[in-house]
Amino acid sequence: VAVVLQTLNGCFLFTKYDPESFNSLWVMARSIGLVVLWIAANWLVCSLLGGEGKLREITIVTCYSLLPLIIKNFITLLLTNILLPAEANFLSILNVVAFLYCMLIIICGLLKIHDFSFSRMVATSVLSLAGAAIIFFLIIMLIMLFQQVIGFAATVISELFIL
Repeated sequence: VAVVLQTLNGCFLFTKYDPESFNSLWVMARSIGLVVLWIAANWLVCSLLGGEGKLREITIVTCYSLLPLIIKNFITLLLTNILLPAEANFLSILNVVAFLYCMLIIICGLLKIHDFSFSRMVATSVLSLAGAAIIFFLIIMLIMLFQQVIGFAATVISELFIL
């Protein structure tokens, strides 16, 4: 919601809002989808590699760690209507600080719930990102397969009824 509001209500000098191609449902699905993909991949990898965290705990840690980014989006929404384009460096600093704080929270949370050392947590996080990429690839492949099956069924039906 914060990203949609920032795009729609931010100052035109700071946003690239095109009303003809903007779809708020797509932006929200993309944001939620990335979070769900990370949670699923992290749970799968850590359950295979001996992590103690449950799916519920990983979800809670991930969602709480995203809070600085959400707050940053609302602050950016307000600041884009006040600041000049020459003062955009303040927004860049705010983005970096919020991202680093988010990473600190997620690192501390994952270390605590999985009971890993730092190096093992980094390794499982890299594997989780690779797992998320594999899951995304499989989802895209399934979508393409369903599209082809539907196209084939439509062709068969049209051929049967035309004859």
